[in-house]
Amino acid sequence: DVAVAVLAPHLRSLNGVTRRARETWLGNLPGARSHHRWLLPLEGLAFSLLDTASYDLIISSSHAFAKMVRPKSRAAHVCYCYTPPRYLWDLRDVYKSDARGLEKVALTVGTGWLRTWDAASAQRVGHFVAISNHVARRITNWYGRTSEVLYPPVSAKPVAATEQERASFVLYLGRLVPYKRLDLAISAFELLGVRLVIAGDGPDRRRLEQLAGRNTTLLGPVSEADAGRLLSTCGTFIYCGEEDFGIAPLEANAHGAPVVYLRRGGVAETMEPGITGMPF
Repeated sequence: DVAVAVLAPHLRSLNGVTRRARETWLGNLPGARSHHRWLLPLEGLAFSLLDTASYDLIISSSHAFAKMVRPKSRAAHVCYCYTPPRYLWDLRDVYKSDARGLEKVALTVGTGWLRTWDAASAQRVGHFVAISNHVARRITNWYGRTSEVLYPPVSAKPVAATEQERASFVLYLGRLVPYKRLDLAISAFELLGVRLVIAGDGPDRRRLEQLAGRNTTLLGPVSEADAGRLLSTCGTFIYCGEEDFGIAPLEANAHGAPVVYLRRGGVAETMEPGITGMPF
């Protein structure tokens, strides 16, 4: 059985797992599927109220509140942890400074008790599995728990069978959020006069568009096919953020592109300097 807080309608038919997933009671709230970020504090409550009496094993796939599920009787609880919530722990000040309006108020008022709740729920997890050694260290730092490391799977994007010719542009593909530090990439490549292509969407898009000069192109969201084409034709892939794991750089490698990356975080674990990428 698969339980999710809420499930966006367009994801329901994605695969066999999403087709059989059941939502918590949050799915009954108006606007829950389109404005789920505002329901984050309620997600912990929703997961903690799940009926787990008939299960011997519970695996929570958690970047925040799924680990708050409460196993009944002697059921084992294994948490596959993407990271302790960064907006509550190591990046709380960054998220707060970038927030506006009600979001800023919510982070200012709610961070303290959410951290307490998050840390307490981590003590009820039977066994942690982290997506990288970097995340394992965070789990130890913030929760005082040890964990095993199991890297997530990575596959290449779909691409036409015809051979693709490499171009000279530098590519970033992924979410546009402040901690990815795309402002650094824009500044660097504008200074160098090198073409930078940014594909993706997110809350940092407007700010990045304002920073972009003549050498920077923001494409917005792209299809899986277009993502494969970009990865197969870019000269280099750029990744400036301190990432939990970093799937996009490995996807770039799978398409034959070298990666320029920050020498910290999960990406530094998977890249081989001078072979698959170049650290800075």
